Amino acid sequence: MRRYAKAFVEAVKIVRSMKKIEYGQGLADLSAAAKEDFASRSEAAAEASLGPERASNRAAVSSWRLLCSLGSHDFSAMRELLDFVATYETGHDSVGSFDALYGDGKRVRVEYDTPYVKGLPITLTVAESDQSGAYIERVIHTLQYEALHSAIAGNGPVKCSPEDAVQELRTIGLVIDALYPKRLIAE
Repeated sequence: MRRYAKAFVEAVKIVRSMKKIEYGQGLADLSAAAKEDFASRSEAAAEASLGPERASNRAAVSSWRLLCSLGSHDFSAMRELLDFVATYETGHDSVGSFDALYGDGKRVRVEYDTPYVKGLPITLTVAESDQSGAYIERVIHTLQYEALHSAIAGNGPVKCSPEDAVQELRTIGLVIDALYPKRLIAE
C-alpha cells in the first residue's frame, strides 16, 4: 500500500530520471515483543514453507521471517524503483527504519516511521548539490490513501496484485536457498 503514496511515486520519478545509480539500501526494525509474538504464531508456517530441516535451524527461520515480513515491502519497492541486479541489505534494531538510494549526484530516501501503524505520513528526502556546489535537501511528507482509494475504485493502477506478491515470495525463496541450502542443513 505504501507504493501508492505520493512520496514514493515522486521517489520513483526521481530515481528513474537518474543516469547512474551507485547504491541502494533497505533496513527494517522489529521490536523484541513483535519478534516473540510473530515467532510463536509462525512456527507451523515456517515448517510448511521451509521444510523440517530448515525449520529446525533458528537462523534460517529468523531470516525467512524477516524477509517475509518487512523484506517483502523492500523487494516490492525495489522491483518498481530498480531495473538491475542490486545488493539487498537488511537488519533490525531499536532505531527507526529507512530506505535509501544514491547515485547521479542525488540521494533519495523514503522513510516510514513504523511499518506497524497504518496511515502515518511517508517522508521523501532528496539531497543533492546545486550547480554552485551548495547542498540542497527537499523533504516531502505525504499519505498514501488517495492513490489507494483510486486503485480500489478502478481509477488508478493496482501495483500490489496477488501476482505481484508472488514475485516477493519467489525472491524470498531464492534468498533462503542461497543462505541455507537444503544439503547443508541436513549435515
